[in-house]
Amino acid sequence: MKEEKRANLYVNERGIAFIVPISRNVTRVIVADFLKQNESHTRELSLDELKESGNRIISTPLSLHNPVWLSRFGTFHKQVPSYQQDHVFFVGDAAHIHNPAGGQGMNIGLQDAMNISWKLSFVLRGFSPPSLLRSYDEERRPIGKSVLQSTSFLIKSVTSQNKFFSSLRNTLAPKLIEKDFIATKILERLSNIGFHYKKSQLSKKMPSQYLQTTGLKSGERIQDFTFYNHEGEWRLYELLRTQTFISLFYLDSLQESDKVLIDRFHKVLNVHYPKAVNPFVVLGKAPELCSLPYLVDHDQTLRKNIHMSHKDVLLLRPDGYVAFHQKELNIQEVIHKLSYWLLSKKG
Repeated sequence: MKEEKRANLYVNERGIAFIVPISRNVTRVIVADFLKQNESHTRELSLDELKESGNRIISTPLSLHNPVWLSRFGTFHKQVPSYQQDHVFFVGDAAHIHNPAGGQGMNIGLQDAMNISWKLSFVLRGFSPPSLLRSYDEERRPIGKSVLQSTSFLIKSVTSQNKFFSSLRNTLAPKLIEKDFIATKILERLSNIGFHYKKSQLSKKMPSQYLQTTGLKSGERIQDFTFYNHEGEWRLYELLRTQTFISLFYLDSLQESDKVLIDRFHKVLNVHYPKAVNPFVVLGKAPELCSLPYLVDHDQTLRKNIHMSHKDVLLLRPDGYVAFHQKELNIQEVIHKLSYWLLSKKG
């Protein structure tokens, strides 16, 4: 078909068509033809049949050729009762299946894999206790259930032929999607980056009563940030690729008295958790001279977006979620909270 530069959604009494550009030469075409809702999804799909259904819904004739993949889809919604059975962990389609509404299957499967892979890695390397693996089911199964519910609701909503509901849907949905706030929430939901683990038992053990309401808390996902130092630009997500916990110790500016505290904190981390925690000092203001490794939060993003203040510590999991946010560095308190995640080498 001709090249599309943006996604297009067509909804009317004949069905739904969703056209999404994937690359310069490939466009994804999804069609729900109301005339064929009761047909078996296991039957082979031809390009001519896809064109026929698409042209029934879209006023401009579809020009389709050279299909990469043709398939029908069903609306099965199933989930295993537990994502862990003895030494077996269920990930992606093995843990949950649902209709493709919203295109969430790949995203949720990849995030399942990331959640369990770093935990398995830490346990196998002796960094974390085997009990950490129990958090996989606790964190990911509620998200899988939520996606099953939302995709079920979405497919019922878009395929409903109730005249009142379909009229309301066709009139209201396009106007709502145009709102930036709603569009952002939808994208966060469909990409699965809007989910959190704040209700998990590990997150509940990491509270800080001194955090602002808007401060980033345990179980929440951190967005990517750019830092700077004398070597150039550093992206937070690049730091996370080290597959360690990341410790960010924030200082408005570096004072001589802080250097002793930083040195002590980093030595304690190295003694208790060597190779498991990668510590960084983040400065709100670039120092004139500094022998310590540091990053500069030049745009004040940590202060503005996460509400980190002088001497706060943010401990990030390898998957980009917050392990804990500690106000006013207390080394013993940090070691205590880390003990829920990691095994101390000091004993």
